[in-house]
Amino acid sequence: MQKLVDCNGCTAEVEIAGEGPDVVFVGTAVPMPWTRGSAEALANMGYRVTNFDYGSGADDTVFRTALQQVDDVLSVMDAVGIDSAVLVGLSRGAMTAYGLAAEHGDRVDGVVLAFPVAGFEDTMLIVDPDPVPEDSESQEDFMRRALRTMFSDEFLAADFGRAVSLVTMPPGSAARVDRFDEDPFPDGLAISARTLIVEGGSDQIVKPEHPKRYLQAVDGAEYVKVENAEHGWLMEQPEEFARIVARFLS
Repeated sequence: MQKLVDCNGCTAEVEIAGEGPDVVFVGTAVPMPWTRGSAEALANMGYRVTNFDYGSGADDTVFRTALQQVDDVLSVMDAVGIDSAVLVGLSRGAMTAYGLAAEHGDRVDGVVLAFPVAGFEDTMLIVDPDPVPEDSESQEDFMRRALRTMFSDEFLAADFGRAVSLVTMPPGSAARVDRFDEDPFPDGLAISARTLIVEGGSDQIVKPEHPKRYLQAVDGAEYVKVENAEHGWLMEQPEEFARIVARFLS
């Protein structure tokens, strides 16, 4: 099912698939095409999965921090009638999922923090700066070099066009975030929900101290490291990611 709902003053495009316990994908800066494959695969495993884009274009003009976007997720949950759900926070969306679980624990049945950016005061919020073209470098060569920080060489060789489309989504396909002006978590922000942390063994976007910092913060958190997985592994292996989530949920 697809529908448009009010998302904290903007319009969110929402996709709901499957029947069963509720799972909500929290992307923040991740557009829905990145998560659609895993959401559909998880729905086929017996879950009702809600996946959404935070804004649908020009109406979503306000930059928001990860914690400010907690209200965005809640507004979507309310609009589709979800009292509580397991949150799957991806990349910067892990910060939003963590904040939601800390501030509204009654709405959260569990948390998956995948390839997660950690927003603690003692953890770097921003990783390496975005790559820029080198002198005399063609646009295609630059794109291939930049995309190697996100995807495997095998994926780029097989579907370079799709890889480009995944990182050049139109404005409004994800919440507008200012990565260089993100506020850290306030002191004492903690969660008690059952938690799984998924780290990519070859992640060049999120450094290893980020998932490790979540492991320190959440008592009893479960942990999976996917060897040789780049930050964009979710798009390359959506069924395998869904299986990791389903094993945690079961």
